[in-house]
This record gives sequence, C-alpha cells and structure tokens, in this order.
Amino acid sequence: MAPRPKDHRDITDLTVLATADLHGAITHSEANHFTPRDQGSLAQIGSYVTACRDAGENVLLLDNGDFLQGSAICDVLASVPEPDLPHPMITAMNHLGYDAVGLGNHEFDYGMPVLRKALADAAFPILCSNVTAPDQGWRSTLIIHKTLPLRGGGRCQLKIGLFSVLPQQTVAWNAEQLDGAIAAQPMLAAAQAAAQSLKAQGADLIIALAHTGIAALPTEESARDISEHVGLGIAALPEVDIMICGHAHRVFPADGPMIDGVDNTRGLVCGTPTVMPGFNGSHLGAIRLTLARQDPDSDWQIEKPACEALAVKTDPRLSQRPEDAALLAKLAPALNRAQRQSEKIIGRIDTPIQSYFSRLPGDPCPALTALAALDYAKPLLAQTDARDLPVLAVGTAFRSGGRAGPHFFTDVAPGSVSFQDLFSLYPFLNTLCVLRITGAGLRRWLDMAASNFNQIQVGSSGTVLQDLAFPCYAFDCIFGLTYAFDISQPACFAPSGERLQPLGATRVRDLRYAGRPVEDTDEFLLLTSGYRAGGGGNIPGARQLERVPLPAPALRSLMQRAIRRGVSAADLPQSPWRFSALPGTSALYRTGPAAAHHAAAFPTLAPHPAAFDAEGFALYPLDLSSKTATQSLAIPDTPAYIQP
Repeated sequence: MAPRPKDHRDITDLTVLATADLHGAITHSEANHFTPRDQGSLAQIGSYVTACRDAGENVLLLDNGDFLQGSAICDVLASVPEPDLPHPMITAMNHLGYDAVGLGNHEFDYGMPVLRKALADAAFPILCSNVTAPDQGWRSTLIIHKTLPLRGGGRCQLKIGLFSVLPQQTVAWNAEQLDGAIAAQPMLAAAQAAAQSLKAQGADLIIALAHTGIAALPTEESARDISEHVGLGIAALPEVDIMICGHAHRVFPADGPMIDGVDNTRGLVCGTPTVMPGFNGSHLGAIRLTLARQDPDSDWQIEKPACEALAVKTDPRLSQRPEDAALLAKLAPALNRAQRQSEKIIGRIDTPIQSYFSRLPGDPCPALTALAALDYAKPLLAQTDARDLPVLAVGTAFRSGGRAGPHFFTDVAPGSVSFQDLFSLYPFLNTLCVLRITGAGLRRWLDMAASNFNQIQVGSSGTVLQDLAFPCYAFDCIFGLTYAFDISQPACFAPSGERLQPLGATRVRDLRYAGRPVEDTDEFLLLTSGYRAGGGGNIPGARQLERVPLPAPALRSLMQRAIRRGVSAADLPQSPWRFSALPGTSALYRTGPAAAHHAAAFPTLAPHPAAFDAEGFALYPLDLSSKTATQSLAIPDTPAYIQP
C-alpha cells in the first residue's frame, strides 16, 4: 500500500435527521385530526427522509420521545387495544427505518403494561439513560457502527454513541399510572455518566437525545436536579458532540432563548450542534455534518455543521411532498378502527364549550373540568377526616393557541359529544389529586397564573395581554374562590417558577372564599391534577403540599362521566376571577380567527379584531377600564371582566 500523503485527511459526511414530540401525529387523516391540520405528519416527513436516502445521503434517523401519546388514535388504541397488531406509531417508525428512539415523559402516561407491549414490536433500539424499571424494554446507551464512504474513495467505520434522558418528574407526573414501577435519576447526572461511558467504549461521535428544553440553568444544584429544561448543561458536557432537544415544544434554531451560550442563527448550544424540531410533526430537525480526521488513528472532528429545523408546512423541501403512500396503506386498519371509536357518542351538552377566550374570565373549558372534579370528589371527601375543609377545584384550558398556532383551540358545539370532542376538551391522561393548601399557598398558585399576563401600564393601549413565554396550558383558574388580578403590577413569577419580585409582592387582589377574605393561615382542599401536584407547570410550592388519599381516576374519565349525565350552562360553576379596573386602559387579546363566531358573547371585547399578527392570531381590543356587573358566570350573557 502506498504511504498516505502528509496533507491527506479522511473526510466523510453524515446527515442526522430527528423528530421529537410527535404525539401520535402519524397522518393528516380524520382519525388523527386532533393534530392541527396546519402542522405536519410523520407520513409526510417520511417522504422527505426517503428522498434524502435515495439521493445518496448518509442518513441517521432519530426520535427524541413523546411519540406514543397525544392523538385520538393513540388514546383509542391504548384504551381498547388490538392484541395482535403493533401500535401504529411503532408500525410507522419501523417502516421509516428509525436508527434509534429515545423515550419521553408521555410514553409513561398509559402505564408500564401498555408501554412494554408497544416497545416489544419495535424494530429499532429504544433508549432512556435515567429511568429504570423491571423488564423495561429499553437500554441506557447504544453504539451504532455505521460504514460511510470517504470523499476521496474508500470507506470508514464510524462508532456513533447515543444516550437519552427525560425529566425526572415523570415519576411524579404519572404516579397513579406507574404505581412505583419506575425509578428516575436527575437528567444532568445521568447524561454525564452515559456520555463518559460511551467515550470509554470508543465512540467516535456522541449524540444526546435530550428530552428537555434549552433554558438558563438554576444556580442551585438542587434546583438543577428537578429542572425540566437542562439542555444547556447537557450541551456543555465535553463528551457530547450533537444534541437533539425536545419536550418544550419549541423550534431550534430560531426560537431558542436569548441567553449566553445559545446561537439561534447557527444552531449551536455551548458550541454543540443542536436542533429542537417543534411538535406534532411541525418540523424535522436536520444536522448535516462534515467529519474529518488526519489519519485512521486520529479522532474525528466536526467541521462546519449545518443545523436546521425544517418546517413541514412551509419549507418546499417538505411542504410539496405527499404523505408516504405505502405507510398509509399499512396504517389503514388501525386508522379506520380508531375513526369508528372516536366518533362514538358519550353524552350531550346544551351550550358551546370553546377556549378562544381562555385567558379571560368566563372561559367554559376550565369550568367543565372543575364541575367534573367537584361532582366526583366532594361526596368522597365528606367521608374523610378532612370533611370540614372547603373544597376548591383547578380548571385549565389546554388547547388555547400558544406555540401550536392560531387553530389550536377547543370548539365543541351544543348537542351530542363524541370521544373526539372529549379528547379536544382534555387531551391528557392526568389523574385527579387532592392537596391540602393554605391561603398563602393559594395566593402563590394564583400569582403564577397571573404571571401569564404582560404588565399593562395604566392609560396605555396596544399591549398584547398574554405573555407569550407562558405555555397555553399554564393558566389555572381556581373555582370556589373569588379574586381579581391587578396586571398594572409586574409579574411575580417566570414560567420556570422563579420568583421575579420580592416576597410580599402580588397581583392577586380581594381573594375571598364564601364572601370573606382569605387569610394566609386558612386551610383548603384543592382538586388538581397529578401533573400539577408533581411540579408540572412549575407552580411554586406545589410539590411540597400534602396529598389527601383518594381514589384517583383520570380527569378525562370524570369529564366523560359528567357529559354522560348531560351538562347545561346552569351546571357550570361561576367564573372565579376578574381584572382589577385600569382607568383609561385597553390591551389586545390574542386568539384564533375562529373566535369571531363567539366574540359577541364577550361585550368587553371589540366585536371585530383590530389586526392579525404574523402567526395568524386575531388581536381583539379589550377594555380594561369597564365597570360592569359584579357577577361573572362561566357561560355569561353579560360577563363582568373588570372588578370595580
């Protein structure tokens, strides 16, 4: 063999394609239609992946978790399983030839038996480095041996190491479904151990499947252990070469935080090439690498990585492609079966239930959740030692715009209610949880809710009411109380739960129970979800509250129970809150364009939007100085949004 020239280098190319937070978005079909139609689908992404392979690209296809839950087809097939058929998401991933898949927290929503059955049919490796369980069906780390062509001729062997982590709080969020079946470590510690192990095994390239977002890390080590978003810390590990993020439902590069170490243009986090591909199939992450080494004994180096998050809806490389026809044919039996199940009628309502005005008093979606929880829990709590404590209920509208876009809203018409309507009303399998809470704890909880609003200067106009940094599912109403929010004051908390104002600062005004002021030492029982009680949504102090033992069904099941009996407008509890009046002040309320069909029921809003923003949301002028009636019902004829 001729000696190598001194200036010769081995150079090869690798394309890493990644999905994350698919949430069952397999197709655009009717059986899957709870995924917004203006997003994407795995079947459409698959057509692009096939085209890349056909063009000769060296493709590594990965997924970063939350793929088994989130659509009608996933829920139907989990509740009414087909024993002899693989889960349709597994069928789709097998068909597309995924090289490896990491688990997300929502994979555990249905419990371990459902998860084990689904994973048993996977033709690809499953990873999770910080969760363990008996007969778990996944591994901690993986090395893929990939043969790649060299640019100058010949071939090389590349050892690609992979690990995966997800939020440790998954154990608490799904406590009822899991019943102690899994154990979890903090993400950063597990990531460091896995990366070092892969390096010791001789991995040439290490990829982190980090089911976590990108945010500034808490300064305290204990806070880092329970943070949901530690991508910055994982990217800073010296062994990690590539990072795929998720969980936060954001898009990177483009939509990352403006903090040190994050390059939203080049897609680098602490210098590590990174992508976060949205959710519901909205984007495909693509990292195209040039790898070079001086000689076969040298380490491979990444040169000029190109990181992109390709929008399935608008990027012509994907938007003009049809869904994978062969995949649709394979999925047809499961899709048809799910369609039939989702159309079954479960009950009736005599009033519209919509979420277009979910950040205004009078939203019916949280009122329906509260009604269902109170009807179930109050009789049971009356038989416990806590029978003398007042019972309150949290309600939240989950589908209310946000990062999912201007069409991501609940809109259920009066009349028959189907399973697919129920899914729209409550898309998660959260279970009921009862907490003991004081008046001081309630004020903190409500101040977190009030932080969903921007600060509005008295006498101003034109400021958007909602702080878009807060997810659409982060606004809680607490039924059984009355209270007002003074949004002329600064927000007390960041979306992470970090306190922004000194102790004692609050936006909550006139907090009352049964007409009397709530004192800090007063005690209550609060009906909420296991997700909130386990820290989901970062409610300050929620994780430390005492739980009252009570059977814990899924909240969606309780809503189904209420709808089966029939729900009228008169059944829904009064809206508990208002804004404090701000003289001479107005703001812009951001909602979906279809809100126009319901806007007339909310007279404090202008009847028509003043404008539409760049994302297609309608902006309605909202009068914050009005002094109308003192009562505000969940389905009001003349709602009072402003407290005199």
